[in-house]
Amino acid sequence: MSNSHRRSILRVEELESRTVLHHGFGLGGLGLGGFGGLGFGLGHLGHLGLGRGLLSNSSAAVQADLAKIQTDRQKLQSDLLALGPTLRQDQQAINTAIANSTAVQAAKTKLATDRTNLRTTLQADLQALAAATDATARSAALTKLRTDRKNGFQTLRADATAIQTAIDNDAAVQAAKAKLQTDSATITADRATLQADLLQLAKDRLA
Repeated sequence: MSNSHRRSILRVEELESRTVLHHGFGLGGLGLGGFGGLGFGLGHLGHLGLGRGLLSNSSAAVQADLAKIQTDRQKLQSDLLALGPTLRQDQQAINTAIANSTAVQAAKTKLATDRTNLRTTLQADLQALAAATDATARSAALTKLRTDRKNGFQTLRADATAIQTAIDNDAAVQAAKAKLQTDSATITADRATLQADLLQLAKDRLA
């Protein structure tokens, strides 16, 4: 079996990983990990083009900006520590709701089944291609391989979309996500404040 043929099989698993990530089944962006941006502050200024000389020979406005960044960064850290347990519980509630959703689990089972079936189909197609004894048979086998691969990938994408749709339509999942969003409002506001602080610092630094 050639390397290109082996890649046809491997791409089945690769596609599943990409579609799962694309549709966000893990919901990791909603969890506490999504609020781990404690890099705000002086250590986060490099992408603004501000060098080590920022702390010296700077204007009063820049010094005030730096002080505000430090204060707001400390508030974010404090709020993360205070709200961390609640946010972790909220994320666990989301995961539990997904696990308990019959519609979501049915959609995930279909994805797993279709993935297995596609792998089996492509393996058979590759075997047929390898066994072809003339140009006509090889051409037909190659066409079937390409068609099955294309159709199989489309099926996996549809399965991935079905999982996300089932998640979006599950009342328990949406209620758990709404609670997480509410409980994380303080963190979201803290991060927005820090982002504004950094933009103001960049503006004052160039003034």
